[in-house]
This record gives sequence, C-alpha cells and structure tokens, in this order.
Amino acid sequence: MSVPASFFKESHTSLGVFYPMHYMVAVFDTLVAAHRAEQNLRNANFRDSDVLVASGPEFIEFEQRETGVAGAVMQELSRFLKTEQLSTDHHLELAERYAALLFVHCPDEKSKVKAWDAIQQEKPLTAHYYDRVAVEELAGGYSTD
Repeated sequence: MSVPASFFKESHTSLGVFYPMHYMVAVFDTLVAAHRAEQNLRNANFRDSDVLVASGPEFIEFEQRETGVAGAVMQELSRFLKTEQLSTDHHLELAERYAALLFVHCPDEKSKVKAWDAIQQEKPLTAHYYDRVAVEELAGGYSTD
C-alpha cells in the first residue's frame, strides 16, 4: 500500500522534515516480516487506521512527493545539526535496499509500549518513536558521523 499523507493523524513533518508525531516507525528486512509485525499489532487490538505497512519503494516515493524546496533546505540543516533527518535518511537507505516500513500511531506512552511489545519479536532493523521533544531510538540505530 502506498503511504498516503492522510494516514497520519497528526502532522507528519516538522519544519519540512519527516517527523510523524506520535508514531513508531519500524523498518524490517522484508515485507513479509513487516506484515507479521502488522498482524501482531492487530492481535494486540490496534485499529486498521493506526497501522500501515509500506514497501521501501513506496516510502521513497512518499518522501520525494512530500519534500518541497523549503523542505529540502530544512533537511540539509537538520543533517548538518545531526537531528531528526538522520533517522529518516537511515530509513531511506534501508528502503533503497527494499526493506519494508511499518508505521504505528501511538498517541501515548501506554500505546507506544504496547506497540513495541507487539512488534519487537519480529526483529526490526531499526525502530524509532517520534514524540513532541525528540526521536527515541528503540532498535537499530544510525551514525551521526
């Protein structure tokens, strides 16, 4: 399924940088693994409207579609300051290798913990949670060098 901007219940950008507020973004090495994690979330009573799986190429297309000139400038600034754009760059790098992404709306700490408990057994390559203050790294990681 393509990534529609309308999927995100809150803003999915901050100053032109991909920042899906109150979402967990997990990257899996295969689409099959991402769909298993999606099923785990459904078994944990997450609603269809709160969960989305996208292939790597679908995420790349979404990111290109959503980035304008101002967004590109802010992305470069974020890279220079080693902030939020680094996690998106890492997601894009993995997406180029045909990894799959899972997006889960987690509006509070309880739902974040519940979602993480449901998907971590599928061993995501990387996972991040975007809250009001920072991007929390749950699995994997990326270099800030």
